[in-house]
Amino acid sequence: MSDALNAIRAHIKEHGSVPTSFGEVVVEKTLLGQGGNGLVYPVDFEGPAVIKFLAETLSDKPSTKYKRFQREYRRLVRIPTHPNLVRLFHYDIISLGDLKIPAIVMERCAKSLKTHVLELNDKRLPVDELRKLCRQMCSVIDHIHQHGVIHRDIKPENILVRDDGSFVLADFGIARFDPELFPGTDLTKKGDRMANFAFSAPEQFEKDAVITTSADVFALGQVLYWCGTQATFRGATPPRMASVDESYAPFDEVVLSMSRQQAAARIQNGKGVMDALHGDEEHRREQEWHKHVIDSLFAFEAVLRKCAPGNRGIAHFTNKADIDRLFTALAGICKPNELWWTQGNANDAIRTMSRDEDGTWVLDGTEYNVTDCWVSRDSGLDRCFVLMRSEAMPSFGIYGDHEYDDEMVGLVDGKYISANEHDDGFARIDGEIVEVSGRSQLRQRFMRPNYCFIATKFNSVLVQQADRILDALIKAYHAGKSVDEQELRELWKLPKHPVSQMHD
Repeated sequence: MSDALNAIRAHIKEHGSVPTSFGEVVVEKTLLGQGGNGLVYPVDFEGPAVIKFLAETLSDKPSTKYKRFQREYRRLVRIPTHPNLVRLFHYDIISLGDLKIPAIVMERCAKSLKTHVLELNDKRLPVDELRKLCRQMCSVIDHIHQHGVIHRDIKPENILVRDDGSFVLADFGIARFDPELFPGTDLTKKGDRMANFAFSAPEQFEKDAVITTSADVFALGQVLYWCGTQATFRGATPPRMASVDESYAPFDEVVLSMSRQQAAARIQNGKGVMDALHGDEEHRREQEWHKHVIDSLFAFEAVLRKCAPGNRGIAHFTNKADIDRLFTALAGICKPNELWWTQGNANDAIRTMSRDEDGTWVLDGTEYNVTDCWVSRDSGLDRCFVLMRSEAMPSFGIYGDHEYDDEMVGLVDGKYISANEHDDGFARIDGEIVEVSGRSQLRQRFMRPNYCFIATKFNSVLVQQADRILDALIKAYHAGKSVDEQELRELWKLPKHPVSQMHD
């Protein structure tokens, strides 16, 4: 082997090329890699490529390594192409003086996965890239398995990264080829190293063990774990990937299922891995959504409890200080907890709540002079709501007489402009036309008393079944009907949000 190594290095150093059946192939002198089987150099082979030399010369009795090297190429070229399978271009016997050295020309990739991860600042693959790695490797291992090949040596050094960021499975030096699809003598001999301990399945170290496709699934699970933790594991309770970075949480259960010690207990193929990952992610998203709903209901109830302590049923606020205290507290939770307003026939999210200097409350640009609030607190979180009444607001005074119940204007530096000017982005102010785009804020007023319910999106008054009932109530209030607290209590019979029902 040393003669072959020295001959290859010396020839490339002197000539910068090697003779092939295609003629001289230019070889860059930077050695890319050296392993037990040989050397890898970059070459120009009608474009970027690498040449992998077996560090042995041919003799009357070819070695097992040579046979495996040769058959790796011959068998891989029979497998249909796959976007994440290394591309092989040419096999040749390179004559260097009296030495004849086997070589394979294959595609050149930017780096190995191991190098890529170790070059990152925190030496951890970002979760989006980890998902891509998982998806592409699952696809390619299913592809080779379907064509009778078990890789048996999946590890970060044998996964390459192309310039476009895609991942490539390479180095099939110890792969098992199904003898029914690839007839020939089994080249594995007693004492041959058939695995890398850190990443390979435990059965690969057992005498006479049957190696199945799940061995590649095990190795891929260890690769995914290593990409997030810089470690591999054995056993059922490794440190969670989420303890390193919470974004890895979706992989924890999947990696465990890929890495069971017993081959039959593992996920058996790449599709199973992706199905489990999608299922776990969907379950996790569902759990996070359920938590968000319940947290929002609790946050809203906590505001009402703080602003109406000791009250059960309906509390009626008319005092300006009480109303301001309630609305200030609601403003503090409106966005993360999805506060909405509803009148039955219309509803929308409340994105902003603020108070002007004159005490007017502004909800998403609509101004309210709030005179009454009915605060509902029952034993259930779903039954909480606020009914708000605001008195008629004065006209903005820029449209003259009209019969509309509401007006909408733009507000620029304390001056009102028409809604059309706001939309156009230009307005006549103090006799000059000025650009107002990005500076004008829409404002709306109702020139009659106005009522609406306020709650989270998940309270009973916001479920679809409530629309008809609330629409009738709001229309009656607008027509002059007084608020009947008993009618408000009847709203406690409205259906609950489906998530809240599950938590009863």
